[in-house]
Amino acid sequence: MERRYKVPEPGVRKSQKFGLLDSRRGKDERDSFGLFPPQQTKGENAITFTGEIVVGVIMTLCGAAIAYVNARTIIDERAQFGEAAPHVGAWLTAIGLILIGGFLAHGGIIYWCKQLLGRKKESSS
Repeated sequence: MERRYKVPEPGVRKSQKFGLLDSRRGKDERDSFGLFPPQQTKGENAITFTGEIVVGVIMTLCGAAIAYVNARTIIDERAQFGEAAPHVGAWLTAIGLILIGGFLAHGGIIYWCKQLLGRKKESSS
């Protein structure tokens, strides 16, 4: 009789099998970066994470600028015409740029926080 499901390997958690990490980290998993195992982030360096921050901040600022211009346009339309169009496309664009920019920048921010906090802990001990 053949088994239709795969029997888990002894000593390997389900999260490790799929490349994910959980809160019960072992010594070999301490160098991981968020959800990514060390093998996946091996080729990235400080310049990559700095670039992520720069691109993310630019996108977030563009989204904020679109939101500001859209809000000012609605205020001007209400003052001039008494009623304003909803400008749904502009709001969706602004919110999308802010969210995507924040998502891009947060990886670099986490990296640099870990680097700076690691150096701070090393120098204090």
